[in-house]
Amino acid sequence: MIEPELQPLGRGAATWGAIALIAFAGAVDAVGFLQMRLFYVSFMSGNTTRAAVAVVEGDMRLALYGAAIIALFVAGVALGEVLTGVPPRRRRLTMSCEAVLLAAGYASGGFWSLAPLVIAMGMHNALVLRIQGVGAAMTYVTGTLVHLGRGLAARMGVGSSTKVWPYLLSWTALALGGVMGGLLFESVGSSSLLALALLLLLAAFTPRSL
Repeated sequence: MIEPELQPLGRGAATWGAIALIAFAGAVDAVGFLQMRLFYVSFMSGNTTRAAVAVVEGDMRLALYGAAIIALFVAGVALGEVLTGVPPRRRRLTMSCEAVLLAAGYASGGFWSLAPLVIAMGMHNALVLRIQGVGAAMTYVTGTLVHLGRGLAARMGVGSSTKVWPYLLSWTALALGGVMGGLLFESVGSSSLLALALLLLLAAFTPRSL
């Protein structure tokens, strides 16, 4: 799925705060995947394919598991939209709720260790969409790369003018976040969720962080 055009980056701290949140999402997604090694916590395209393959293989338990994750993600987006609003204090509320959910993922086990992370990342997408300068959810990586390719083609005089560096920066942030999340998990295991929760709380209450 291709997302709408991103707005130009570089319009202030809010935009760079959004890029930091995209990197944070990559870190959480990496930790969630390494913890369960079945589904992602924010990559619903991949989860949809995984659930569909499970149906073909006759593993309805796994298929229902994937469907539940997708439903929780959608619920998280809706919750994030309700909580976030426009004022910065509402963004802090959303980020604080996310931090609590990450801590809950650490404290629980089995499916319930992944469910809070999925809800948190749904909320996270809603939060990023609300921040100035980023006009698309951060988990449409394929769409981001498609826009990047279109931008490169435009540089060669083919097609409409499409910016390159906003998409490149967004993809890079997500990828580097995933690397950092993977390294953190390799170092401290599931305790990395607590570290990420603390980091998010610090960002939420840092003056002018968003």
